[in-house]
Amino acid sequence: MKTFPVLSALALSLALSACGGGGGGGGGDAHTPATPSLSLAEFAGVWKPDATGACAPSFAYNPAYSSRLRSHTITATSGDTLDLKVTIDLFTDTACAVPKGVVEEGFTLPVAAVTLPTRANAIRGQALFMSSHSSAVDGNGISLTRIPDGSAAGLGTGRLLADVQDGQLFLTPAVQGVAVDGAGYPLALDPARVFVH
Repeated sequence: MKTFPVLSALALSLALSACGGGGGGGGGDAHTPATPSLSLAEFAGVWKPDATGACAPSFAYNPAYSSRLRSHTITATSGDTLDLKVTIDLFTDTACAVPKGVVEEGFTLPVAAVTLPTRANAIRGQALFMSSHSSAVDGNGISLTRIPDGSAAGLGTGRLLADVQDGQLFLTPAVQGVAVDGAGYPLALDPARVFVH
């Protein structure tokens, strides 16, 4: 009994099927969904709240201050990464009328395209805290009672969903009250979290 030719033919057949050979176009699996294309240029710029943000008491790094979100500055870096700077104004009163200074928190944001209904270029990613900088408006400095850790930016777990449409940035972080998927990313964009140039 000669098994060598049969085994050789079987091995060749397996090798061809593993390499995608043996006929056909050799393209991807017909059951694999197409990955949406990713364009980060539209996310770049300085984005401010669409309406005057609420004055929040008890700032994360010193409860004696009140705070208000000023802006998100987004820079498209290389490939699929954004740099995000969140600027927060500090006040010495609870009505946010007496300015004290500014805190800026910097994040690196690796992103991926995500498919959302009625959206053409939505992304999701996790913001990674990189730095914090503070300055006072009165020259007397800002007193922080806690080491900055990125929590003042209001990004929750850091996982977020974003899209730019009609000149508006929709940015939804995974914070309390936002429905998330199994990986912890928001399921939908929150229309109340809108920013403009």
